[in-house]
Amino acid sequence: MGGLSGIIQGGVTKSYSTGKVSGKTTATGGEIVIGGLFGTNDAAITNCYATGAISVDSSDDVQAGGLVGNNNVNIQNSYATGNISGSAQGSVQAGGLTGESDGNSVIEKCYAKGNINITSAASTYQVGGIVGALGESETINTITKSAALNGSLSGGGSNIHRVVGSLYNNDVLTSNIANSAMMGGGSDKTANGKDGLDKNSIEIASQETYTALGWDFTNIWEMSGGYPVLRWQ
Repeated sequence: MGGLSGIIQGGVTKSYSTGKVSGKTTATGGEIVIGGLFGTNDAAITNCYATGAISVDSSDDVQAGGLVGNNNVNIQNSYATGNISGSAQGSVQAGGLTGESDGNSVIEKCYAKGNINITSAASTYQVGGIVGALGESETINTITKSAALNGSLSGGGSNIHRVVGSLYNNDVLTSNIANSAMMGGGSDKTANGKDGLDKNSIEIASQETYTALGWDFTNIWEMSGGYPVLRWQ
């Protein structure tokens, strides 16, 4: 389920959602896949955003993302700002942008800044400021030139990090940044690590921080209220 559509295929550009998205299941096997824009995404996404909060109450597992719950293609020049909260009886894959990203996907020049607080009765967490979990062992998935600007991440175990909660050895992280004041996450604080390179509040509010990553502030992005937004919105 999503703020715009539950499942999407093809290609999507210049689309948005601002509404809150909620999901609840009570039966066994009631997994929730939920996102601010789309639940399950098989469409290349460019120049899109979602600002609504996500809430879940699942009798099973959860895949939740501020933009997409389960992503299988590329996402570029897009962002999500909604907080993600709730509970699950099973496992939790939650990310500020997408809960899981698979299918040889590339997430590039994107950001998320919503807080994540979903409890798992099974104590199984994969939580990331941008992506909860990257893919399967037979695919190569990438997060590059993106920003985790979230205020806080919560959960248990070792798979909680500022950029991506968990990934396989073949997945790729390059040139990512993160809010240095973020609560939660790990210690892999490099541009190519699971926690991204530290940027303070002054740097986060500066256009130069993002142009250094190759973001286009002539045609695609502009600064508003201390954060990048899309020029068309």
